[in-house]
Amino acid sequence: MSTQEFKLETFEAAMAQQERPVVVDFWASWSVPCLLFKDRLTEVANILSDSDAIMGSVNIDDFPELTERFSIITIPTTLIIYKDKIVKQYIGIQEPEVLVDAVFEMVGKKPKEPGTETQEATK
Repeated sequence: MSTQEFKLETFEAAMAQQERPVVVDFWASWSVPCLLFKDRLTEVANILSDSDAIMGSVNIDDFPELTERFSIITIPTTLIIYKDKIVKQYIGIQEPEVLVDAVFEMVGKKPKEPGTETQEATK
């Protein structure tokens, strides 16, 4: 899974899929912390590639209406939205595990630990 750059239409389409968690990063190209956070978001997207989660970013300069809608005043801010509600909000740079654990907590699944496939096969 990759992190898509949400446009207004794609954001609304993602929000319409209420049974899937949506991870939204609010960022700006001039913000050094936001740029540093991008690599971590890519890591999160890779870990969540087998999940039903939708991941995307909203550039606050391009879509101030979304920034206002969610009362974003600090960036980076990451929201996890599930069933049309903000269930988690993180301000600042987060470790990938924090976001991954939050998504799997929503959907009642846990990511497989590396190497568990071979352990299960030998049982």
